[in-house]
Amino acid sequence: MHRKINWLLLSFVFLSSAMADPLPVSFPPKAEALGETQIRLEKAFNRVCSEPLSDPEFVLSDLHFRYTRRFTEYSGDISGRLFGALNAAEPILNTSALIMPSLLEGFKHTQKPDGHFGVEQDLAKQIDQTKDMPILWGNGRLLLALVEYTRDHANAETLAQAKKLGDYLISTRPYYGKPENFEKVGGVFASGFTTCYPSLIDGLTALTQLTGEQKYIDEARYIAGLALLDKEFDHHHSHGRLTQYRGMLDIDRLCGTTDYLEAVVQGCDTIKQRYQMPTGGVTESFDLDYPRDEGCTEGDWVRVNFFLWLATGNPAYLDDTEHILRNHLYATHLANGGFGHTVFNPLYQGETPFYAAGMTNHSVDSFWCCSMHCTQVLADTARWGVVQSESNFYITWLSETRATFDHGSNPLTITLLKKGATSWTVELDAAKESSCTIHLRVPAWANQIHIDGEQFNPTNGWVALPLTWSNTKKFNIYLPNRIRLAGAYHLPRKENEPVRLFDGPDLYALPLHLMDPSIRSATVVPQILFAADRAENETIPVLLRSEGAKMQKASLVPLANRPQGGCIYLFNARRISEEEFENHSKFAQEPPQIGSLLQVKVGGDGPKPVYLDGELLYTQQSETECPNVPAHSTRDTHVLSILVPAAIARKGVICTIQTPQGEIHSSIDNWTAVALPTEPDPAWLTDIQLGQEAALRLIDKGTYGNYPWLHMPGHFAEKKARWIWPMEVDPQAKYILFRTEFK
Repeated sequence: MHRKINWLLLSFVFLSSAMADPLPVSFPPKAEALGETQIRLEKAFNRVCSEPLSDPEFVLSDLHFRYTRRFTEYSGDISGRLFGALNAAEPILNTSALIMPSLLEGFKHTQKPDGHFGVEQDLAKQIDQTKDMPILWGNGRLLLALVEYTRDHANAETLAQAKKLGDYLISTRPYYGKPENFEKVGGVFASGFTTCYPSLIDGLTALTQLTGEQKYIDEARYIAGLALLDKEFDHHHSHGRLTQYRGMLDIDRLCGTTDYLEAVVQGCDTIKQRYQMPTGGVTESFDLDYPRDEGCTEGDWVRVNFFLWLATGNPAYLDDTEHILRNHLYATHLANGGFGHTVFNPLYQGETPFYAAGMTNHSVDSFWCCSMHCTQVLADTARWGVVQSESNFYITWLSETRATFDHGSNPLTITLLKKGATSWTVELDAAKESSCTIHLRVPAWANQIHIDGEQFNPTNGWVALPLTWSNTKKFNIYLPNRIRLAGAYHLPRKENEPVRLFDGPDLYALPLHLMDPSIRSATVVPQILFAADRAENETIPVLLRSEGAKMQKASLVPLANRPQGGCIYLFNARRISEEEFENHSKFAQEPPQIGSLLQVKVGGDGPKPVYLDGELLYTQQSETECPNVPAHSTRDTHVLSILVPAAIARKGVICTIQTPQGEIHSSIDNWTAVALPTEPDPAWLTDIQLGQEAALRLIDKGTYGNYPWLHMPGHFAEKKARWIWPMEVDPQAKYILFRTEFK
């Protein structure tokens, strides 16, 4: 059954242009994801409905602490985010998640008498930053989720829980709400006052809209005022800052003010000028040379830019939203439907580094936060495809959707479907004669729009069509596009810097496994030649050129739809004529064969280099973050080797290898190990027979959930992998080399 949504915080938002009065804007009471939006949301929803997040005991352990898992001290973070993500996605997909009743029951039994969730506190006696800040952050995420659920279901129990939690947060002001906490203590990363305390703003503001009680918005305003005292960016947690900006924009929308707009605009301008990657995303820490992103940041970066369009009417914010959504959030969507941390590589031009010039094959499914957070953002985009202001409907092209509005006594359904890279169909359905004005967004990259073959030029980024019709009216939309070059980080290209290639909204990339290593340096910005004026079938033919003038044929593809694995999207690019391109192509070598896709996942303590057929695939750094690393190979038989320090505290290693046929090889089948005093000769990494006379007897130490790892490496919850380790190891051994051969 469909449930009607009066969407939180956005029932009375404001759309304005530079010279126009604000207009009240609402979102569709009913929206259904279609096309690519549906495919991505279904993948994300299925991921957060699978193990370990399908286990209520695992999820609720940040409230009742029955499992030893990651981030249990962030009480309400996993449980609250999952609750909010599922609640947002269910109506968009017309489905339900089996875990929801268990979460509701868990919240009922774990709230403390003072209103908070988590371990006992005595704030009057002492503030323990390592304990109390995580509680603050997690409780803030849970508060927002409880409010959202109550708004959609009119649930008296969750309303009481949300109000009790909101009252607790107000009561913490004497301990947390001190100016010196923001002026002197600081807040580097996720445990500081400047990250965790401002994360309460959006939940408290939402609670005011739900209940009408002034005290919650007063507290949100007080916290927002403190948050503005911290004007630094470098080394700060980007997700925390963007969560703060979300809350500030929420206050302004609810109250009809612009008290925080200037600060948010200036902050976002700083982010775009100093910290934004070529993909539009932002690194986990506000440092462009920081090597990885965070899905939670990217989701909020999409949301903040969209909300800034609502607050200012400036269509440039919609262009930014589209860029971040397609070229970062979509581009880092993992094969299993999750989101998380992707590692980025710099490339050099002379002595100058260009950070985040390409993605590696190293991405972590951060099921503990990013997978849930981004699921909710994807659900939100289905509601953002069309927005309403009285008889005006604004089509943003941010999603494929079927949106139904209460248009007087004549409900109106608007369906948006993408037919090509820059072409759409728009269909309007009403039961009887209807009148309205449809506003079609014209992105800055298009400059004009074709409606049923007729060309229109935009005014302030929009083309308005006044309409009167009965039953169904359909339009074919085309947004003119061609390949265009942009600077490495900003649209204007600076002198002596590489470029990005765009076609329509999409950033184009070159997959690493389609580049011959003899042509391409691993550290230098590559040189390419191209002749095409526009992409055909989402492909741009190029010639990859080495320093020695050797050439290889290659193809650029949209970053969001590339084959799994690493890629590059900064180039020294030169456009040549079709004739020149054809002549050069005659002497260019063919690209490497793609081969079959393998996926490798390793867990266990200590840094561990992982080799496939003698080549370093990646180095596993963390026992809690276990990336699913794709590798393309043309071999039939493979050797996987893992070099593990012998002195690690918890004696064990766990691994899965997924073949192209979907078969899973786990770390118990056909594995051997040898003890070594030094790193092995390279031959040992490819010949599994070397050293077999000294092979150690391996023991099965159990599956995910077993002591001493318990539920920490949750990436192995749904696999049949086993923890393994030699029965006895020579005390003089420095390494254990684990090896397996598979077809």
